[in-house]
Amino acid sequence: MNKRIIYAILILIFTGIFALGAFQIYRQLKEYEEGDSAYTDVEQYVTVGEDGQKDENPSDENTNINWPAVDFAALKEINPDIVAWVYIEGTEINYPVVQGTDNQYYLKHLFNGNGTVRDASSWTAETCRISQTGTA
Repeated sequence: MNKRIIYAILILIFTGIFALGAFQIYRQLKEYEEGDSAYTDVEQYVTVGEDGQKDENPSDENTNINWPAVDFAALKEINPDIVAWVYIEGTEINYPVVQGTDNQYYLKHLFNGNGTVRDASSWTAETCRISQTGTA
């Protein structure tokens, strides 16, 4: 009888550990989905490809870069901390860059200010000066 009680307690403990682990995985995946959704929603403010901006001063005659055309006025309505856009052709890197007054804030917040997501936003230090001319 004593072994049955010990086995029952161990089964309950392991079942609890499994349930807690499953809940943590579910919560993490839900937060990642929320982050992906936010970045997918913001893509409507950026045009990449033929409609983007052409490179006016190519360093190589064979280079034909299509810079993304970004609607910063609309993005500023979402969050006034959005200061730039990062785009790398041929990759999935196509994100807004934010700059807040606190370097820690955007480590645990998305670009839109949502603080429930564990993802960090692309951000720049509060002391960095950003060019307002649209070029790097």
